[in-house]
Amino acid sequence: MFIDTTINITDKNRKLIKDYAFKLKITKSQLIVKLLTMYYEDNKNNCKLFKRIKYQKISNDEKWGQMHIWLNNGFYEKCLDMRKFHKLSLSNIVSVALKLYIHLISQKQNNV
Repeated sequence: MFIDTTINITDKNRKLIKDYAFKLKITKSQLIVKLLTMYYEDNKNNCKLFKRIKYQKISNDEKWGQMHIWLNNGFYEKCLDMRKFHKLSLSNIVSVALKLYIHLISQKQNNV
């Protein structure tokens, strides 16, 4: 079973996800799952207690939009846990993971 969820994302990041997904021959949702998995593995012991969830800072200089992604129900539950324990919105986690890991995913794919 898959769950359709929506993230808020800058047009620049949306284009980056689209381009890398095309280059890697995977769906945008699959790319986002890879990014989130890498983020989770590197930050699973980085829990923040007694804080509010941090959302992305909206800039009027950038265009923003929504992106629909499909996650299997088990991974969706993991995303809810990441949101609760890391105190970041899913959209913010995707944005951070994109900056940190997109080039690593591309390099791994090229080395295969």
